[in-house]
Amino acid sequence: MKPERLYHIEVVNDKTGYRKQMTGYPMIHKECMTMRSKMTQHKDTRYELIEVTATEENKMKPMYLKANIFNGVHTMSKIN
Repeated sequence: MKPERLYHIEVVNDKTGYRKQMTGYPMIHKECMTMRSKMTQHKDTRYELIEVTATEENKMKPMYLKANIFNGVHTMSKIN
């Protein structure tokens, strides 16, 4: 079974060409369509699904941090 493709939703102003990404993280098609159905359509704008490439997907991996408290000193360390 192939993994599902991931997308971002972008709104495009047809008059100015201005583009804005509306999603904070990549989503599968069904999630994008659900989110899109909750957005208001405005005059002179359209919504596009932009497929996320493999390199973009790797950039989106979350970084996990661990809080360390030693003798009252708080530090953060990265968990791989």
